[in-house]
Amino acid sequence: MARSFAIVHLPRKYDSPEVATHLATLATKLKAIRLEALKTDPDAFGSTYEREVAFTDEQWAERLTNPLAQHVVALDLREPGNDMDGKSDLEMALAAPFVGTTVLIGPRAVSSSQVSDSQMSPSASPWAQFHDAPSVTTETLSPGTELQYAMNGVWVHPNGRRAGLGKQLIDGALEAGKRDMKRLSAPKRVNGFVVVFVEKDNEPATGLYEACGFKNIGEEEYTSAGGKEGVVVALRQNISLN
Repeated sequence: MARSFAIVHLPRKYDSPEVATHLATLATKLKAIRLEALKTDPDAFGSTYEREVAFTDEQWAERLTNPLAQHVVALDLREPGNDMDGKSDLEMALAAPFVGTTVLIGPRAVSSSQVSDSQMSPSASPWAQFHDAPSVTTETLSPGTELQYAMNGVWVHPNGRRAGLGKQLIDGALEAGKRDMKRLSAPKRVNGFVVVFVEKDNEPATGLYEACGFKNIGEEEYTSAGGKEGVVVALRQNISLN
């Protein structure tokens, strides 16, 4: 039986000619799903449709080429001709409509003595908080270090809801983090964690993350770059490679 949906990882690097030629197409599709999310469920995000609709094509492309970003998308395979058996993630992402998305941001290194909370501010852009941190390499990791990631922008289009795609997107992002940790920490085998902020009144989203293994570690007030104020629930999941 043909699949109705698929979860794929978008390329992390666009320096090879065969991948670089598809950057504009993927950026356009990412822009469309993100703006649809902001317009459909504005209360679920710290950012706004008005802010991001003004982004240039270059800014959308930069979201994909950012070395700290790992984009995971859900694809709608229900349209005729969307038989993707044997296709790569890139081939599927180019051919099928995006119906859901999330991004894993990171990592940055923090001391194990600092990992009792989120170690992030919900008022500041997660991109900026990770971009401003020192680069993480295998050589710079030291004993007692943890790798921190942030999950951002989990959203499923109404046409794809009630199919388990939210959980699959979260699981896909967590798996991307584990692969990244293995690559960076071998042979030191450091541990890490993922943080996500959810609007306090978005109980279904909080419940979804908790069902995926995240723990509620408290509430924090925020003021976004666009002036939006509110309270978020901070959730965290530890990742162990041992």
